[in-house]
Amino acid sequence: MNTTTDRSQTNPFPGLRPFKEDEEHLFFGRENQVDAMVNKLAETRFLAVVGTSGSGKSSLVNCGLRPALRQGLMARAGTAWRMAQFRPGNDPIGAMACALAQDGVLFRDRAAADLSLAEIIEATLRMSKLGLIDICEQAALDEGVNLLVVVDQFEELFRYRQLGDQSIAEQAAAFVNLLLEVKERANCRIYVVLTMRSDFLGDCTQFPGLAEAINAGQYLVPRMTRDERRAAIEGQRSVIREKINQLKSQIVGAEAQVKSFSDQITSVRGEAENIAPLVAKGLIARPRILQLERTAYGLEGQIADATANIAKYRQAVAEQQQQMAQLDNDRMAEITKDLRDTQAKQLEVIPKSMNAKAVLGRMDIRSPYTGRVVALNVLKSIVLGPKPQYLSNLAHRQPRLGHRRSPSPGKRDHGTCGCPASRTGPTCRETVDRHAMKSMAGMP
Repeated sequence: MNTTTDRSQTNPFPGLRPFKEDEEHLFFGRENQVDAMVNKLAETRFLAVVGTSGSGKSSLVNCGLRPALRQGLMARAGTAWRMAQFRPGNDPIGAMACALAQDGVLFRDRAAADLSLAEIIEATLRMSKLGLIDICEQAALDEGVNLLVVVDQFEELFRYRQLGDQSIAEQAAAFVNLLLEVKERANCRIYVVLTMRSDFLGDCTQFPGLAEAINAGQYLVPRMTRDERRAAIEGQRSVIREKINQLKSQIVGAEAQVKSFSDQITSVRGEAENIAPLVAKGLIARPRILQLERTAYGLEGQIADATANIAKYRQAVAEQQQQMAQLDNDRMAEITKDLRDTQAKQLEVIPKSMNAKAVLGRMDIRSPYTGRVVALNVLKSIVLGPKPQYLSNLAHRQPRLGHRRSPSPGKRDHGTCGCPASRTGPTCRETVDRHAMKSMAGMP
């Protein structure tokens, strides 16, 4: 067993490099993003995956989009796909030709000729802007087979174009025309996917039609939500737990082998001791003793190998447990960051709330009936309290202005207010004010 290779295949942390397609089982938490990308590609057949450096654009295509297409998530396209992926570099058409010339992409078991398959494809691509469509027609793919062309790190096209070499600029323009022409053909079964850093979006205007195509098929890689990050961490934990269980099973098996070999050695040596007197008397040939000794030595060597494997397995378990602890630390750091952000927001809100209370405490209003200035402290419970229904209570209880005749200057009516002056006539305006302010404060 190659422990190093096995650990590299099950390590859910690829580091700075992007995930590869065969690492799909290590890629978690972005299912919703993959669904959105598939839908966008189905609509436009030209998808531009845009994001900042390190946002996971290539990983999202390698372990998300490509496996999803093979599994048939784009229902109308089916599950038969040929895929070519490359980086443009300083020779984008040549890089595309090499990717398309890979065995099983367009041609299978093509007989050798004077020119290599990559040279034939490159010559076809350079003939016109229909070159990509023409080479696919020459390949005579089966009915229902689709071709996916993935241009990874599309921004390299702009970097090399900035060198000022006229030939590179012309190749870049021809390369872009090959991709855009595919988008214009409605009945074409070729799909184009680009991955590009978002800070190069403005450079797309250097090529006619490219900005419009990217606007129609752009997918900006979003930041993972809290649930998505949790799903990613839990998925990685499940991979590590599965690996730990496998290693522990191998340790148990190796320990059982050690015990079996030890028992066999004991049996062989016991037999050698039993026949030693017979060998000494010449009743049994001496080669039998030598054969038993060689068997015992061989079993000791197997015990040493099994013991070494046990040590390797235990070391691998320790490394996996260390990765598990790293995941727990990352999760704890994320929770701590969220908690600090929440506390910071609270510290921003509390002074504003105190200032609002202080302002309300200093504000006054004028009574609509008597003109008397009334303190607005009673409104604190309405504006800042948990019962906004006081406003509706006030609207129902407070009399509408203009329905009663205003008394003459200097006169007061004391009809039903309870004042000793009179028991008849209109309602006392001061009493109405008191009732209104009590209603605003929630008092009976």
